[in-house]
Formats: sequence, structure tokens, C-alpha cells
Amino acid sequence: MRRGFAKDESVTRPVLEMAGAAFGSAVTSALSGYLLAQLGEHAVPRLRRRVMEHALRLR
Repeated sequence: MRRGFAKDESVTRPVLEMAGAAFGSAVTSALSGYLLAQLGEHAVPRLRRRVMEHALRLR
């Protein structure tokens, strides 16, 4: 494991790697939020319909 940079070593590669990791994390987070929103959009109406069907059967 490296503990620092040599005098002639550039910091460009580590900076690009960190930027790539940050971008990947942002994309993953956005995808997760989108999928969760889609799940909620489909689950809530289905649950509402099931509850109403059950309530109407109780009458």
C-alpha cells in the first residue's frame, strides 16, 4: 500500500478515480431512488384497491 506520492508522480489518476467513484455512486443513488419511486407508484394503488375490496366485502 502506498503512503504518499513520489516527487514525480502525478495526482491526476487518483483524482480521476475518485471522481469516477463519486459519479458511479451518484448514478447508483439516482437509479435506486427511481426504482423505489416506481415501486411505490404501483404498490400504493394496488394496496388501496385491496383494502377497499376487503372493506366492501365486510358490509
